[in-house]
Amino acid sequence: MHRGFRFAIFSTAAYLLTILAPAPAHAHHGAAQFDPNRNVTLKGTVTFLQFANPHAMLQFDVPDANGQPVHWLGELQAPNILRRGGWNKNTLKPGDAVTIYGYPMKEGMPVVWINRLIAPDGTDLPLFNH
Repeated sequence: MHRGFRFAIFSTAAYLLTILAPAPAHAHHGAAQFDPNRNVTLKGTVTFLQFANPHAMLQFDVPDANGQPVHWLGELQAPNILRRGGWNKNTLKPGDAVTIYGYPMKEGMPVVWINRLIAPDGTDLPLFNH
């Protein structure tokens, strides 16, 4: 077999293996780190809404027993799902008082999967968790 021909076959095979070989999948983490058997209610003040993929994230402060703020992070649905319910990046603003219901993180960190959110005006903000 001609050397150039063998090189062409080898190069083509290497190229095909490179593009066709399964790459490591970065699986979606889901909600496995949250405890669905516990539901917490948190009344706090919004500090930041990150309206970005893969999930919108809400940062908020909740006073502890001594009145000191505890910085919480709340995970929401993807922005495209929230938009269907009328959300946008300005739905919640720093300083807004909110009530949050959700599943806390199993490890005890101040992180919650939000499954219900009451807006400053007392209305339920649609989350489409079901």
